[in-house]
Amino acid sequence: MSFEEERKFLHDVANPLSIAHGNLKIALRKMDGMNDQDPILRDVLERLHKAMEACEKMAKQVGDRRQALMDDQGSPGAT
Repeated sequence: MSFEEERKFLHDVANPLSIAHGNLKIALRKMDGMNDQDPILRDVLERLHKAMEACEKMAKQVGDRRQALMDDQGSPGAT
């Protein structure tokens, strides 16, 4: 994959990931303070937190790969 193709791919992955992350933050903020004694609500909150963790992990991986790509592009002999 060329530099430009990989850069575009990372951009295309990062955008919907940011949207998912933002919507999870909003949902969790709106649910903050709700009575978490309800087992169904507890389950939903747990799943939302797991989804948030997954988004954050993927965002870090995309960011790390983007940085490595830029570092490789700036190195001598890069195409």
